[in-house]
Amino acid sequence: MAKERTALLVRCSDEEAEIIREAARRERRTISGFILNSVLNRIANQKKLEDAWRKTGGKQARAAIESLE
Repeated sequence: MAKERTALLVRCSDEEAEIIREAARRERRTISGFILNSVLNRIANQKKLEDAWRKTGGKQARAAIESLE
């Protein structure tokens, strides 16, 4: 039985594509693996930022943003 797969089309400039390819090579990942990892990291960072915002009412948002960079 064939496993279902989902496709994601990423549109970017030639320069951006080369940056992505090189970054994937440096991390010894496939391009799809690199992009998936990047997206999951961004989601995790966004969640941390949202949690910090909720806990402090926004007072510590700047510190939370800086810790993600």
